[in-house]
Amino acid sequence: TLFRSTNSFRYARSTPASHQIAAEAISLGVNPEEVYQNIYSSKELSHIHLLGKVLQGTKVSKSGKLAWMEIKADQRKAHKASADDTMAFLNYLLLIKDAEVICLFREEDDGQTRVSIKSKGRIVINQVAMELGGGGHEYAAGLALDAPFDQVIHTVTSRLETLINT
Repeated sequence: TLFRSTNSFRYARSTPASHQIAAEAISLGVNPEEVYQNIYSSKELSHIHLLGKVLQGTKVSKSGKLAWMEIKADQRKAHKASADDTMAFLNYLLLIKDAEVICLFREEDDGQTRVSIKSKGRIVINQVAMELGGGGHEYAAGLALDAPFDQVIHTVTSRLETLINT
């Protein structure tokens, strides 16, 4: 949806056209509060409990400029959460004052590790994702690797720390 793709109109990629489309939708009777509730306020209590556990396990690099969270498949399944239910978890790391780059490592049902990477806008991160077979935008990228979970975390965080410190 428009609201999800612009992330509530918070980012520079929200163009005047996005706002015009939203204005037209509202003029045609779309209720913005209802749309927001359906997109952002539709989680099960067990998903919130999972978020709490994942946030408690947040890790930060020595410099504090890289922060990440990890979600193992069995942990997600124990909370009856799909991969989609965890997509928004990454945004909570944007609240960390010193973190310039943030990551979410999520073990998928097929054993792959999916990695979502975001930058606060000072460090271009998509090259790291592309080097590892992924892609994305300058400040938001992702990849999936078929390797052991801990190995993926080590590989990606090492490359990102090198990038941050250059």
